[in-house]
Amino acid sequence: MSKVFCPMVYHSIYVRRTAYGSHSLSPCTLADQSTPTSDKIDFINDKHLIDIRKEFSSGGRPTACRSCWDDETHGRTSARQQHIDRDIIPSDESLILTNIDYNTLPLCNAKCVICDSTFSSMWATANGESSRIIDLVKNKYDHLDGLELSSIKRVYFNGGEPLLTNEHVELLQRVNNISELDILYNTNGSCYPSEQALNLWKQAKSVTLFFSIDGTGDRFEETRTPLKWKQVSENIKKINLIKNIRIGCTYTIGRHNVYDLQDTVDWFEKLPNFDLEEFYVHYVDTNHSLSFNNASDTEKLEFANELSKFSKFTKWHQRILSSIED
Repeated sequence: MSKVFCPMVYHSIYVRRTAYGSHSLSPCTLADQSTPTSDKIDFINDKHLIDIRKEFSSGGRPTACRSCWDDETHGRTSARQQHIDRDIIPSDESLILTNIDYNTLPLCNAKCVICDSTFSSMWATANGESSRIIDLVKNKYDHLDGLELSSIKRVYFNGGEPLLTNEHVELLQRVNNISELDILYNTNGSCYPSEQALNLWKQAKSVTLFFSIDGTGDRFEETRTPLKWKQVSENIKKINLIKNIRIGCTYTIGRHNVYDLQDTVDWFEKLPNFDLEEFYVHYVDTNHSLSFNNASDTEKLEFANELSKFSKFTKWHQRILSSIED
């Protein structure tokens, strides 16, 4: 096996829908996307995916995968290496689709401080950009007709807010082997799942909902306008009691909320049967104004000191510290 082998290239696809109903593709969420198209998704024959596979097969390092190369150059464990270590996705070049990361239409009911109009129709409206086209395409799913789902083992939905429409349900209904499927979501917690979704989830191998929570109480409402913490927290508590559903938290950290992390960890830890292993922290995009890149040296030292409290979170602690130091 080539030392630059990546299982995602041969067994995974990332679909990102646009406000105009088109979509772009890549092997994973970190790789460069293809040019948006309205064609049916073709995992095998898409030119962008083929070009990336050819470079890997010849022992090269595709420029589309620069995110992983950058991590590895700086001594960080890349997503590519993580997927190999986990050994969840097949380690061969058989071109059998087993994993889908799917961003639904960028229809969203929040203007999160870490987001923009690319992923939020509410931000688009606030910025004077047209988002009305979403209403015309949100029930059209012809692009899914080309997906071969007979070997699918995992589907991860992100948004927008994926629970605002039936797009996720439409894809799941096309899966014949749903009893073998691990289903995951990233949701802002404002939408309680529909009965249709809940019935599908009952048939799945596993269902995990990761809630994007970057603070609690007033701090949550300041970062995820106009969502209300009372409603979101009640939804989380209610979903947490459903037997066949696991929950987690994805906390996006930046200069604005380092000191809100402890309260958020404490809140989730008090939930019945919550596993702290399912509490994850990701850093704000490096190009964002709230990124640690824009912090002063003094702030970085203070942030690093605060984050030293979380060393038990081995899955993400060192990575977040490294993002401050870079």
